[in-house]
Amino acid sequence: MVNTQQTITIPPRPSLWNPKTVWGLAVVAALALAAYQAGFGRPGVDLINLGGWPQLREFLAAALHPDLSAEFVALMGRAALVTLAYAVLGTALSVGLGLVGGLLSSAVWWQTVWPRDPWGLGRGLWLG
Repeated sequence: MVNTQQTITIPPRPSLWNPKTVWGLAVVAALALAAYQAGFGRPGVDLINLGGWPQLREFLAAALHPDLSAEFVALMGRAALVTLAYAVLGTALSVGLGLVGGLLSSAVWWQTVWPRDPWGLGRGLWLG
């Protein structure tokens, strides 16, 4: 038989003013302040500079019909090669540093270098 006379206790509702509410209000206030400083809601302030439309049209026209002269293409080719060289050298440097750092932080390496270390030098260099 089911007992229908049981009372259920409901936990009290958490306070509306908790850290999440305070942080949420701080974010909303920061966004409102940023919008106001940008000119949103202030009379006499244009958010969009209408004088920039000719410059936008010029940019889009240049993007649709790029300059393909030999001098410009050679300049872009040299710039692309410099970028590629930086990327390859940066990758090689990070892989080399990662190998050295990985070996220096591995326990197996230090146990191989100093198998029976009475002074604990190998354990001091091991991070794990």
